[in-house]
Amino acid sequence: MTATAPAWASTGELMTADEIKKLDMADDWHRPDKDKVAVVAWGALYSFLFPKTVADITDAIDNGEMFVSMERWIGKHDFLVWDSGKGDYGSVSKDDAIGLGYAERWKTHQKVNGQPIHRRSLSYVYGGAATTENPANKMARFVEPDYVKAAAGLKNVNPELQILLDSHGECHRAFAISTIDNRAAVIERHRQITAAIAAYLG
Repeated sequence: MTATAPAWASTGELMTADEIKKLDMADDWHRPDKDKVAVVAWGALYSFLFPKTVADITDAIDNGEMFVSMERWIGKHDFLVWDSGKGDYGSVSKDDAIGLGYAERWKTHQKVNGQPIHRRSLSYVYGGAATTENPANKMARFVEPDYVKAAAGLKNVNPELQILLDSHGECHRAFAISTIDNRAAVIERHRQITAAIAAYLG
């Protein structure tokens, strides 16, 4: 994974700076899909190292059989358990959920009051992205990098764009052999080049 940006979950469209500023920060469990926020992550598949694996993954993506999973390290969490009296989910602390058996029932996908138990992350850090055939969230999917796709169609008729695309490819090759010490510089160069391509096509 080389970069990330906030986006609208329903479309994968990147959020503008104004949209981020106006974002509703309420912890609304019932937020409609059109208002859900996602993270778009850029990554590289190294086909020159793993040609069969990459071919299998891209085929699965094209067939709608492969989704995205983001690694998350959870520092603190609670559980949401359906409260029939209130007609809504209520928060149960981790310790109480263990004592009441909710944590174990969550692990085995058992319901309480006819509704599933949910584990809610209260403190967490996201790490890498991975491919998975069985995601927890079906909205976690691959999206086509439109500006790179559009650029590929124009590269034979525009020499300036060809230079940018060649530089983009060189960044991927440089990253594959980079050390920890110079990786940040390669990632920043990649960001600059992809921004230049996007601006050129905008």
